[in-house]
Amino acid sequence: MDLSTLILSMFQHGFKARYTTAYFVLIGKKTSSVLTYMQCYHLRGYYRLCPQLDRQQFEEIIQSFIQSGCLKSKDYWVEITHLGQQQLSMIDSNDLQTMDGWRYGKMIHQLWPTFVFTNQVLSELSHHEKHYRPIETNILLQRQLKQKLSQIHQPFHQWLQSYVEELLHFLSTIEDDAALLVDQLVGFQESGQTIQQLAQKYATTDWAIYIKTQWILEQLCRALESKQYPLLAYFYAIPDVLSKPVRYTQSLIQSQICDIEELSQRLHKRPGTVMDYLIELALTYPRQFPFDYYIGKWTSLLDQYASTDPNIGMWSYKSMKESMNEPLPFEAFRFYQLKRGLE
Repeated sequence: MDLSTLILSMFQHGFKARYTTAYFVLIGKKTSSVLTYMQCYHLRGYYRLCPQLDRQQFEEIIQSFIQSGCLKSKDYWVEITHLGQQQLSMIDSNDLQTMDGWRYGKMIHQLWPTFVFTNQVLSELSHHEKHYRPIETNILLQRQLKQKLSQIHQPFHQWLQSYVEELLHFLSTIEDDAALLVDQLVGFQESGQTIQQLAQKYATTDWAIYIKTQWILEQLCRALESKQYPLLAYFYAIPDVLSKPVRYTQSLIQSQICDIEELSQRLHKRPGTVMDYLIELALTYPRQFPFDYYIGKWTSLLDQYASTDPNIGMWSYKSMKESMNEPLPFEAFRFYQLKRGLE
Protein backbone atom coordinates (compact mmCIF):
# COMPACT_ATOMS: atom_id res chain seq x y z
CA MET A 1 0.00 0.00 0.00
CA ASP A 2 1.18 3.52 -0.81
CA LEU A 3 -0.28 6.91 0.07
CA SER A 4 -2.43 7.03 -3.06
CA THR A 5 -3.99 3.64 -2.39
CA LEU A 6 -4.51 4.60 1.24
CA ILE A 7 -6.51 7.65 0.15
CA LEU A 8 -8.51 5.67 -2.43
CA SER A 9 -9.41 3.09 0.22
CA MET A 10 -11.21 5.83 2.19
CA PHE A 11 -13.99 5.63 -0.42
CA GLN A 12 -14.34 1.86 -0.63
CA HIS A 13 -17.68 2.12 1.22
CA GLY A 14 -19.18 2.87 -2.20
CA PHE A 15 -21.17 5.97 -1.23
CA LYS A 16 -20.80 9.44 -2.67
CA ALA A 17 -18.73 11.40 -0.13
CA ARG A 18 -17.08 14.79 0.25
CA TYR A 19 -13.37 14.28 -0.36
CA THR A 20 -12.30 17.52 1.37
CA THR A 21 -13.64 16.14 4.65
CA ALA A 22 -11.70 12.91 4.09
CA TYR A 23 -8.54 15.05 4.16
CA PHE A 24 -9.54 16.48 7.54
CA VAL A 25 -10.05 12.95 8.87
CA LEU A 26 -6.50 12.01 7.85
CA ILE A 27 -4.91 15.02 9.58
CA GLY A 28 -7.11 14.56 12.66
CA LYS A 29 -9.22 17.71 12.66
CA LYS A 30 -11.58 17.58 15.64
CA THR A 31 -14.87 19.18 14.63
CA SER A 32 -18.32 17.63 14.92
CA SER A 33 -18.77 17.47 11.14
CA VAL A 34 -15.41 15.73 10.59
CA LEU A 35 -15.99 13.26 13.43
CA THR A 36 -19.49 12.48 12.15
CA TYR A 37 -18.14 11.91 8.64
CA MET A 38 -15.44 9.65 10.10
CA GLN A 39 -18.01 7.52 11.89
CA CYS A 40 -20.63 7.44 9.13
CA TYR A 41 -18.08 6.06 6.65
CA HIS A 42 -16.27 3.81 9.17
CA LEU A 43 -12.96 5.67 8.92
CA ARG A 44 -11.79 5.54 12.54
CA GLY A 45 -8.62 3.74 11.45
CA TYR A 46 -7.72 6.70 9.22
CA TYR A 47 -8.25 9.41 11.81
CA ARG A 48 -5.02 11.33 12.51
CA LEU A 49 -3.09 8.78 10.48
CA CYS A 50 -1.30 11.51 8.47
CA PRO A 51 -1.24 14.65 10.65
CA GLN A 52 1.39 16.33 8.44
CA LEU A 53 -0.20 15.50 5.08
CA ASP A 54 -0.05 18.41 2.63
CA ARG A 55 -3.50 19.36 1.36
CA GLN A 56 -2.28 20.10 -2.16
CA GLN A 57 -0.67 16.65 -2.36
CA PHE A 58 -3.93 15.07 -1.19
CA GLU A 59 -6.00 16.94 -3.78
CA GLU A 60 -3.54 16.06 -6.56
CA ILE A 61 -3.96 12.38 -5.67
CA ILE A 62 -7.76 12.73 -5.74
CA GLN A 63 -7.60 14.40 -9.15
CA SER A 64 -5.32 11.65 -10.50
CA PHE A 65 -7.92 9.04 -9.48
CA ILE A 66 -10.67 11.05 -11.14
CA GLN A 67 -8.64 11.25 -14.35
CA SER A 68 -7.80 7.54 -14.29
CA GLY A 69 -11.45 6.59 -13.77
CA CYS A 70 -11.06 5.16 -10.25
CA LEU A 71 -13.26 7.92 -8.86
CA LYS A 72 -16.12 9.83 -10.42
CA SER A 73 -16.77 13.33 -9.18
CA LYS A 74 -19.21 16.20 -8.98
CA ASP A 75 -17.99 19.37 -7.32
CA TYR A 76 -16.33 18.27 -4.05
CA TRP A 77 -18.11 14.91 -3.97
CA VAL A 78 -16.55 11.69 -5.22
CA GLU A 79 -17.67 8.10 -5.56
CA ILE A 80 -15.51 5.06 -6.19
CA THR A 81 -15.99 3.25 -9.50
CA HIS A 82 -15.76 -0.45 -10.37
CA LEU A 83 -12.21 0.23 -11.60
CA GLY A 84 -11.32 1.80 -8.25
CA GLN A 85 -12.76 -1.17 -6.34
CA GLN A 86 -10.75 -3.51 -8.55
CA GLN A 87 -7.57 -1.62 -7.70
CA LEU A 88 -8.34 -1.91 -3.98
CA SER A 89 -9.01 -5.64 -4.24
CA MET A 90 -5.26 -6.13 -4.73
CA ILE A 91 -4.26 -4.58 -1.38
CA ASP A 92 -4.69 -5.61 2.24
CA SER A 93 -6.38 -2.99 4.41
CA ASN A 94 -7.35 -5.24 7.32
CA ASP A 95 -5.18 -3.35 9.82
CA LEU A 96 -6.85 -0.05 8.95
CA GLN A 97 -10.31 -1.57 9.39
CA THR A 98 -9.49 -2.67 12.95
CA MET A 99 -7.58 0.45 14.04
CA ASP A 100 -9.09 3.33 16.01
CA GLY A 101 -7.24 6.56 15.32
CA TRP A 102 -9.89 8.60 17.12
CA ARG A 103 -9.17 6.87 20.40
CA TYR A 104 -5.48 6.02 20.03
CA GLY A 105 -3.97 8.30 17.37
CA LYS A 106 -2.90 11.01 19.81
CA MET A 107 -1.65 8.42 22.31
CA ILE A 108 0.52 6.76 19.67
CA HIS A 109 1.98 10.11 18.62
CA GLN A 110 3.11 10.71 22.22
CA LEU A 111 4.04 7.10 22.99
CA TRP A 112 6.40 6.30 20.11
CA PRO A 113 9.31 8.72 20.83
CA THR A 114 9.11 7.89 24.56
CA PHE A 115 9.08 4.15 23.84
CA VAL A 116 12.10 4.29 21.53
CA PHE A 117 14.09 6.54 23.86
CA THR A 118 13.30 4.55 27.03
CA ASN A 119 14.30 1.26 25.45
CA GLN A 120 17.55 2.80 24.22
CA VAL A 121 18.46 4.04 27.70
CA LEU A 122 17.57 0.75 29.39
CA SER A 123 19.51 -1.22 26.81
CA GLU A 124 22.63 0.92 27.26
CA LEU A 125 22.40 0.88 31.07
CA SER A 126 21.97 -2.89 31.09
CA HIS A 127 25.41 -3.10 29.43
CA HIS A 128 26.88 -0.54 31.86
CA GLU A 129 27.28 1.94 29.02
CA LYS A 130 26.87 5.55 30.10
CA HIS A 131 28.60 7.31 27.21
CA TYR A 132 26.15 7.09 24.34
CA ARG A 133 24.31 9.54 22.13
CA PRO A 134 20.61 9.67 23.12
CA ILE A 135 18.21 9.22 20.24
CA GLU A 136 15.87 11.76 21.85
CA THR A 137 17.01 15.39 22.03
CA ASN A 138 13.85 16.66 23.72
CA ILE A 139 15.03 17.91 27.11
CA LEU A 140 11.59 17.43 28.68
CA LEU A 141 11.46 13.74 27.71
CA GLN A 142 15.01 13.25 28.98
CA ARG A 143 14.13 14.80 32.34
CA GLN A 144 10.91 12.78 32.63
CA LEU A 145 12.75 9.51 32.06
CA LYS A 146 15.53 10.46 34.48
CA GLN A 147 12.93 11.23 37.13
CA LYS A 148 11.11 7.94 36.59
CA LEU A 149 14.35 5.99 36.88
CA SER A 150 15.27 7.80 40.11
CA GLN A 151 11.93 6.93 41.70
CA ILE A 152 12.38 3.16 41.35
CA HIS A 153 13.83 1.82 44.59
CA GLN A 154 14.38 -1.79 43.57
CA PRO A 155 17.80 -2.99 42.34
CA PHE A 156 18.22 -2.12 38.66
CA HIS A 157 18.71 -5.69 37.42
CA GLN A 158 15.64 -6.86 39.32
CA TRP A 159 13.08 -4.46 37.89
CA LEU A 160 14.76 -4.50 34.48
CA GLN A 161 14.14 -8.24 34.32
CA SER A 162 10.46 -7.62 35.09
CA TYR A 163 10.32 -4.89 32.44
CA VAL A 164 11.85 -7.21 29.83
CA GLU A 165 9.45 -9.99 30.75
CA GLU A 166 6.47 -7.67 30.32
CA LEU A 167 7.76 -6.39 27.00
CA LEU A 168 8.44 -9.91 25.72
CA HIS A 169 4.97 -11.00 26.77
CA PHE A 170 3.44 -8.12 24.83
CA LEU A 171 5.56 -8.96 21.79
CA SER A 172 4.35 -12.55 21.97
CA THR A 173 0.77 -11.31 21.59
CA ILE A 174 1.51 -9.72 18.21
CA GLU A 175 3.41 -12.80 17.01
CA ASP A 176 5.06 -12.35 13.59
CA ASP A 177 4.71 -8.56 13.72
CA ALA A 178 6.98 -8.30 16.77
CA ALA A 179 10.15 -8.31 14.67
CA LEU A 180 8.96 -5.22 12.82
CA LEU A 181 8.76 -3.27 16.07
CA VAL A 182 12.03 -4.60 17.48
CA ASP A 183 13.88 -3.80 14.24
CA GLN A 184 13.10 -0.10 14.75
CA LEU A 185 14.44 0.10 18.29
CA VAL A 186 17.76 1.67 19.20
CA GLY A 187 20.00 0.19 21.90
CA PHE A 188 23.44 -1.10 22.83
CA GLN A 189 25.32 -1.57 19.53
CA GLU A 190 21.96 -1.35 17.72
CA SER A 191 21.18 1.69 15.59
CA GLY A 192 17.64 0.67 14.62
CA GLN A 193 16.32 0.48 11.09
CA THR A 194 14.36 3.18 9.30
CA ILE A 195 10.99 2.65 7.67
CA GLN A 196 12.70 2.82 4.27
CA GLN A 197 15.20 0.11 5.25
CA LEU A 198 12.41 -2.09 6.58
CA ALA A 199 10.39 -1.61 3.41
CA GLN A 200 13.34 -3.01 1.45
CA LYS A 201 13.86 -5.81 3.96
CA TYR A 202 10.23 -6.95 3.80
CA ALA A 203 9.79 -6.17 0.08
CA THR A 204 6.91 -3.78 0.67
CA THR A 205 6.23 -0.02 0.74
CA ASP A 206 7.11 2.66 3.29
CA TRP A 207 3.41 3.20 3.92
CA ALA A 208 2.75 -0.48 4.56
CA ILE A 209 5.50 -0.45 7.22
CA TYR A 210 4.17 2.79 8.72
CA ILE A 211 0.59 1.49 8.95
CA LYS A 212 1.69 -1.83 10.45
CA THR A 213 3.78 0.05 13.03
CA GLN A 214 0.77 2.21 13.92
CA TRP A 215 -1.31 -0.95 14.34
CA ILE A 216 1.33 -2.49 16.65
CA LEU A 217 1.53 0.66 18.77
CA GLU A 218 -2.25 0.73 19.05
CA GLN A 219 -2.13 -2.81 20.42
CA LEU A 220 0.42 -1.59 22.96
CA CYS A 221 -1.86 1.31 23.94
CA ARG A 222 -4.77 -1.09 24.42
CA ALA A 223 -2.59 -3.36 26.57
CA LEU A 224 -1.44 -0.41 28.69
CA GLU A 225 -5.05 0.72 29.14
CA SER A 226 -6.01 -2.73 30.39
CA LYS A 227 -3.24 -2.51 33.03
CA GLN A 228 -1.76 -5.88 32.09
CA TYR A 229 1.81 -4.57 32.39
CA PRO A 230 2.45 -2.43 35.49
CA LEU A 231 6.10 -1.58 34.69
CA LEU A 232 5.37 -0.70 31.06
CA ALA A 233 2.45 1.41 32.26
CA TYR A 234 4.79 3.17 34.71
CA PHE A 235 7.12 4.25 31.91
CA TYR A 236 4.44 4.87 29.29
CA ALA A 237 1.59 6.74 30.92
CA ILE A 238 -1.38 6.88 28.58
CA PRO A 239 -2.89 10.38 28.29
CA ASP A 240 -6.64 10.77 28.60
CA VAL A 241 -8.28 10.91 25.19
CA LEU A 242 -10.89 13.32 26.61
CA SER A 243 -10.42 16.78 28.08
CA LYS A 244 -11.49 17.72 31.61
CA PRO A 245 -14.68 19.50 30.45
CA VAL A 246 -15.72 16.42 28.48
CA ARG A 247 -15.01 14.21 31.49
CA TYR A 248 -17.16 16.50 33.62
CA THR A 249 -19.91 16.26 31.01
CA GLN A 250 -19.63 12.48 31.25
CA SER A 251 -20.09 12.61 35.03
CA LEU A 252 -23.20 14.77 34.61
CA ILE A 253 -24.70 12.32 32.14
CA GLN A 254 -23.96 9.46 34.50
CA SER A 255 -25.97 11.45 37.07
CA GLN A 256 -28.91 11.44 34.61
CA ILE A 257 -28.41 15.07 33.59
CA CYS A 258 -28.74 14.82 29.81
CA ASP A 259 -30.69 17.89 28.74
CA ILE A 260 -28.45 20.07 26.60
CA GLU A 261 -29.72 23.35 28.03
CA GLU A 262 -29.14 22.17 31.59
CA LEU A 263 -25.70 20.83 30.66
CA SER A 264 -24.95 24.19 29.07
CA GLN A 265 -25.79 25.97 32.32
CA ARG A 266 -23.81 23.55 34.46
CA LEU A 267 -20.76 23.72 32.22
CA HIS A 268 -21.06 27.46 31.49
CA LYS A 269 -20.69 26.63 27.79
CA ARG A 270 -22.75 27.34 24.68
CA PRO A 271 -25.13 24.54 23.58
CA GLY A 272 -23.00 24.06 20.45
CA THR A 273 -19.92 23.40 22.58
CA VAL A 274 -21.91 20.97 24.72
CA MET A 275 -22.92 19.12 21.54
CA ASP A 276 -19.25 18.80 20.63
CA TYR A 277 -18.54 17.29 24.06
CA LEU A 278 -21.44 14.86 23.68
CA ILE A 279 -20.24 13.75 20.26
CA GLU A 280 -16.80 12.98 21.72
CA LEU A 281 -18.43 10.92 24.45
CA ALA A 282 -20.64 9.07 21.98
CA LEU A 283 -17.61 8.12 19.89
CA THR A 284 -15.48 7.12 22.88
CA TYR A 285 -18.06 5.27 24.96
CA PRO A 286 -20.88 4.31 22.59
CA ARG A 287 -22.24 1.54 24.81
CA GLN A 288 -22.73 3.88 27.74
CA PHE A 289 -24.00 6.85 25.74
CA PRO A 290 -27.75 7.67 26.03
CA PHE A 291 -28.53 7.76 22.30
CA ASP A 292 -32.20 7.00 22.90
CA TYR A 293 -32.57 10.05 25.14
CA TYR A 294 -31.61 12.37 22.26
CA ILE A 295 -33.19 10.45 19.37
CA GLY A 296 -36.32 9.28 21.21
CA LYS A 297 -39.58 9.52 19.29
CA TRP A 298 -37.78 10.48 16.07
CA THR A 299 -36.31 7.01 15.60
CA SER A 300 -39.04 5.58 13.35
CA LEU A 301 -39.17 8.70 11.18
CA LEU A 302 -35.38 8.69 10.77
CA ASP A 303 -35.44 4.94 10.06
CA GLN A 304 -37.86 5.60 7.22
CA TYR A 305 -35.60 8.32 5.84
CA ALA A 306 -32.59 6.02 6.06
CA SER A 307 -34.41 3.31 4.13
CA THR A 308 -34.73 5.69 1.16
CA ASP A 309 -31.31 7.36 1.60
CA PRO A 310 -28.78 5.04 3.33
CA ASN A 311 -25.88 7.45 2.69
CA ILE A 312 -26.14 8.91 6.20
CA GLY A 313 -22.87 10.80 5.90
CA MET A 314 -24.35 12.94 3.14
CA TRP A 315 -27.49 13.93 4.99
CA SER A 316 -28.26 17.62 5.33
CA TYR A 317 -30.10 18.67 8.48
CA LYS A 318 -31.71 21.65 6.76
CA SER A 319 -32.94 19.61 3.77
CA MET A 320 -34.18 16.76 5.96
CA LYS A 321 -36.06 19.09 8.30
CA GLU A 322 -37.77 20.79 5.35
CA SER A 323 -38.69 17.51 3.63
CA MET A 324 -40.12 16.06 6.84
CA ASN A 325 -42.06 19.22 7.65
CA GLU A 326 -41.42 18.35 11.29
CA PRO A 327 -39.56 20.20 14.11
CA LEU A 328 -36.71 17.67 14.08
CA PRO A 329 -34.18 18.60 16.81
CA PHE A 330 -30.59 18.83 15.62
CA GLU A 331 -29.38 16.52 18.41
CA ALA A 332 -31.79 13.79 17.24
CA PHE A 333 -30.46 14.16 13.70
CA ARG A 334 -26.79 14.12 14.69
CA PHE A 335 -26.94 11.29 17.22
CA TYR A 336 -28.98 9.15 14.86
CA GLN A 337 -26.19 9.53 12.29
CA LEU A 338 -23.59 8.51 14.86
CA LYS A 339 -25.62 5.59 16.16
CA ARG A 340 -26.12 4.25 12.64
CA GLY A 341 -22.44 4.78 11.87
CA LEU A 342 -21.48 2.78 14.96
CA GLU A 343 -23.55 -0.22 13.89
